[in-house]
Amino acid sequence: MASLKEELDLEDISAEKRTKLTGWVSQMSQFKFVGHLMVIGDVHTISAIFSKEAQSDANLVLDIPTFQDDAKARFRKLRTSLGPVCTRRLSTLKEGKLSMAEAGQPDRVLTIAADDSSDSDAEEVVVGVLALRGASDVKKRLQGYQKKIVDRILAGFDERVQDKAVARDLHTLFDFRRMPLQLNAQSHELLEVWGDDTVDEFLPMYFPEHDPFEFKCQALVARLYVRENQKRFMHFKDENDESKGRVLVLTGEGSVFDELFSRSDVCSKPIPLFLHVADYMIGFMWQSCCGERAGSHINLTKTKGRTDLGDETFDSLVFNTLNMPHLHEMDFEAFVKRWSDEGHQMGTTKAGMEASMDDAGEGDSREAVSLVVKRHLEKKTRTFLFAK
Repeated sequence: MASLKEELDLEDISAEKRTKLTGWVSQMSQFKFVGHLMVIGDVHTISAIFSKEAQSDANLVLDIPTFQDDAKARFRKLRTSLGPVCTRRLSTLKEGKLSMAEAGQPDRVLTIAADDSSDSDAEEVVVGVLALRGASDVKKRLQGYQKKIVDRILAGFDERVQDKAVARDLHTLFDFRRMPLQLNAQSHELLEVWGDDTVDEFLPMYFPEHDPFEFKCQALVARLYVRENQKRFMHFKDENDESKGRVLVLTGEGSVFDELFSRSDVCSKPIPLFLHVADYMIGFMWQSCCGERAGSHINLTKTKGRTDLGDETFDSLVFNTLNMPHLHEMDFEAFVKRWSDEGHQMGTTKAGMEASMDDAGEGDSREAVSLVVKRHLEKKTRTFLFAK
């Protein structure tokens, strides 16, 4: 606004530009314009919270239903009550003023003196306060602007933010934060059958190799273990602000799944089926950043020279590149032993095997492999002019 007024004070601007600038200044001084900006600020705050939650690597696919429900609840609240931005400015808006001090930028008082004038002729001007026109029924009008915007968002929310059934199912099966972990008879009855109906629908679709009844038994064992040890998994929501309280932590150091995956006898019985599906849940790629990472692995796996890869092989290779440990963490001797135990032949020659025989007549595959590698390294190919 100040920049526009400064430009209007210039004498060398055209009449057309002066008309446009005057119109903009007039429009920006209207309460309707300012009111819409404030309402949009409150709406954007809710959208920003949802966006930040949905893009955090620390969150899981089972958190999606919670994020969706919370965002909808916040938007619905804006249909009947003003948001924090509008509420904070309401008193000055009723006075027909917009003060930047309420946005965290304090008003400043400047002393402006004309040329060749004494200090007594100086004028004090408050910078950061805008007089608004048409500021009547402020609260009612703000609520009207806000409701129109929010109604449009809610009308298209489910179409733009799709509610995946798999997220709801995993939310029911593995979100211990939502389970009745209280130590009383009523909670115990609910906990015993928690998620059983979801298992009957979810497991045959995604894990048909698992027996639903056995999975339910293992899931119950895990739930009872978490209930008995829940205090161990309670951590401060914000380590820098303990006043925000503690929450049950599912993943990471000292969490529920960190404990369940620590050893096979952590619960009263092994729970391999439950942990198999839990591993799927933890590794589920659902964020846009995960899709970008997957795209990089896809391009590295299926290069121009490997366009004939079958779908099953391609899926397996991409899965391995995403989930396998780093090379320095691999036990290659275990891989070679497993390969040999399954009856596969090592890459050796008859001469190499004979050369690697010890006095007892037993072969040393390491020596045999080294001979093969040595033979390949000694190979030379003829080029047009030189031998390399």
